[in-house]
Amino acid sequence: HSAKNTGVHEVIVSASSLIPKRVKQHKHHQKGMAPDQDYPIDIEGYEFSKNKQIVLIKTQSKKVWRTHSRGEYYAFFLKTGELVRIGLKSWTPSSIYYAQIDPTNTKVGFVYENNIYVQHLVLGNNNKKKG
Repeated sequence: HSAKNTGVHEVIVSASSLIPKRVKQHKHHQKGMAPDQDYPIDIEGYEFSKNKQIVLIKTQSKKVWRTHSRGEYYAFFLKTGELVRIGLKSWTPSSIYYAQIDPTNTKVGFVYENNIYVQHLVLGNNNKKKG
């Protein structure tokens, strides 16, 4: 993100803001890190909400066929600095597909185990779409 043609860059999300609460060791955890050590997530992809207040961050992706289409996702709220994990902690790590912020900037839609989910960003809960 650059300031108007000045060549000056500004950090809008610092690495220290991207440390999830209560990191637990999984088999995909970085080598050499202690199980409860705090460290920032590795950003593999991101997108801004339409109102530019939320950043949806993809990390720890896994290759499916030829693309890295599944992974872990987090929503980062620029105003509050809050980092929210998408999905439930009990779910298999790096197994969410196609996460996207909805046009109202209040929900994230995604696929997990062939079910379509909507997570309300304000409430942080998940609702499986029945159909």
